[in-house]
Amino acid sequence: MVSKEKVTYSAFYERFSALTDDRIMDILKNQNDYQDAARNAAIQIATERALIHSSDDLLGSEFQNSRSTQRSLFPSMPNELSSQPAIR
Repeated sequence: MVSKEKVTYSAFYERFSALTDDRIMDILKNQNDYQDAARNAAIQIATERALIHSSDDLLGSEFQNSRSTQRSLFPSMPNELSSQPAIR
């Protein structure tokens, strides 16, 4: 019998195989937003496509600036224009 983790990994691998390199890199840059099986599938695909050398590459600063799904009482302002009032 195949484990649920293996089936899930296989489903993510199959789905992610059709994605572009840029989309795979986006998944890896925001890996904390994904299930372990999805992250592992993305790592495998990125390694096969030579986008990364190994999962150790994910320790680099490029992959540490992920957007977070943490909830906040107050929204963050991504740039100076969004902090200005819409009506003057």
